[in-house]
Amino acid sequence: MVANGLAALLLGRITAPAQAKLQSTVGREVHLHTRLVGVARDAWTDFVASLAYILRHPLLRALALVGLVFNAFHLPAASILVPVFFRETLKAGPDSFGLFNSIESAAVFVALPMIPWLARRLGDGKVSLISLVALGVLIGGLAAVGQLWQAFAIAALMGLLTAGVLPMQSLVQAVSPDHMRGKVVANLAAANILLVIFTGPLIAWLTESITVRPLFLVTGIVVLLSGFALMTVREVREGRVSTTQQDG
Repeated sequence: MVANGLAALLLGRITAPAQAKLQSTVGREVHLHTRLVGVARDAWTDFVASLAYILRHPLLRALALVGLVFNAFHLPAASILVPVFFRETLKAGPDSFGLFNSIESAAVFVALPMIPWLARRLGDGKVSLISLVALGVLIGGLAAVGQLWQAFAIAALMGLLTAGVLPMQSLVQAVSPDHMRGKVVANLAAANILLVIFTGPLIAWLTESITVRPLFLVTGIVVLLSGFALMTVREVREGRVSTTQQDG
């Protein structure tokens, strides 16, 4: 929460494209150092093995795809569209943007203790599915916001629902074999970074051409569709995800 508030102070000194370029540069460096850990040949072998296992496992393949799409659009929306929206549409200062981020972070913190309880009652898959669909509606709803209090209310709801997406990580770990669990999770994280490197600058470039309201709408639709995509997976829909480890 403190970091969000401090980051907001830079809003008046950095443009959206510059912010996206910085985000992309940091992402490239993180990915580079991630891939340089250990011997390069072993890292590449692990990456290929992880990808092959993900593609063979229907549930893991669906979770990976939904997670990648969600992060590729949700993260740039939070770091690029929201500050531009506060500055250019709501005509609010960086303190308001910092408060928005702090409210969202506080809501995540409040919701986290409740997620395990909900996951036990509904299943990890259902909690993530419901959260993704509702998040898509809220992100799209930012396109209609005209008052600060409306934005702050959505921030609180988004924080609660963002915590609900976290069980997807538990599902990924549950369906990965013991000897590949760390590799699968690590390589999915690296893939997320790579996608944001490309989608971040693209979204920033679009903010220079059109207003952020339609971009919020498009992002919300993408997140909403990712939630609907999870509905097509029977194990997630019925809350019956096997935690039996399979050999990769």
